[in-house]
Amino acid sequence: MYYYIIGFVSKGRREGRELRCPYTAAPEKQQQQQQQQQQQQHHHHHHHHQHQQQEHQHQHQQQQQHQQQQQQQQQQQQQQQKPQQPQQQQQQRCLVKVFVLCMRCTCMQMTAPSAAAAAAAAAAAAGGNLLLPEPSYRLGPSEEEKFYPSKVEEILHAVCSNYLEDKKEYDAAAAAGWAEELAAAALAAVQQTQQLPRYKLLVQVSLLQQKGQGICCCSKAFCHSQQDSWAACTLQQKDILCAAVLFGFYRE
Repeated sequence: MYYYIIGFVSKGRREGRELRCPYTAAPEKQQQQQQQQQQQQHHHHHHHHQHQQQEHQHQHQQQQQHQQQQQQQQQQQQQQQKPQQPQQQQQQRCLVKVFVLCMRCTCMQMTAPSAAAAAAAAAAAAGGNLLLPEPSYRLGPSEEEKFYPSKVEEILHAVCSNYLEDKKEYDAAAAAGWAEELAAAALAAVQQTQQLPRYKLLVQVSLLQQKGQGICCCSKAFCHSQQDSWAACTLQQKDILCAAVLFGFYRE
């Protein structure tokens, strides 16, 4: 028995195998298993850590994309608001201009005098000069509100013919009254038939006695060659010569 064990040991050593006792091999296996478990846990922990890092990076990318989208939306809103600002400023300027023009027209057409107008009227009544601003002629009248001399001449001719139809001879005592009544009738006819709200109308009527030689009277006056105008009418009868002139002064 002794020799058999020795031979077995020597044979194992020759083959290069390591002979171990079964009682000492169990703890080594446990150590190997523990090392494998530790390696698996370490690998699992490392994999879990990588997964967390990937999730964190994904969340960070989503936040960056969301911020970029918000910035793009803000830039688009600012670009949309930028062209509206000049338009709003232009609209406000136009409204201011229209308001100023309306105020000027209203001040000129008011029946009740303001404080400045009352002071100017008082100065004029006291012998001073009444100053009125000249029109700038920036805003012209519309086609319907323009002064057309041909139409006004027809109205003047009709009014003078009807008024002097029953007056065959010149009467020096009544001529002044005739001229005043004829001027009032001509002014009323033009105001009723023509739309001239932006014009100040002035009528001049002259009655002349005609005997022997013919008399012709013509006069004109205007302040602006394009806007202001006048119309004249001359009526000749056997003993009476009538000349009527109506001036249209444009005002803003």
